[in-house]
Amino acid sequence: MVAATNLNKSLDNALWREFDDLIAVSKPGEQELEFILEETLSAIEVGSINWPRIIEQMRDFSAAQAVRVAQDAAKRAILA
Repeated sequence: MVAATNLNKSLDNALWREFDDLIAVSKPGEQELEFILEETLSAIEVGSINWPRIIEQMRDFSAAQAVRVAQDAAKRAILA
């Protein structure tokens, strides 16, 4: 069984005893966030993007949140 959560403090300690291995995945850094955004947006043409400004605003985002932001931006751009 594989399970994932970002709410480990909200779960009962007995649950953690059921798993043999725990792997902590840290939040992405600036370079990783930029890579995630660029890869997620690679299928569409993007204009001039101020990456440092965007990355600064996303400093505490998880990888999943970064992907979601990029996908939502792409959808809005396509619909516009």
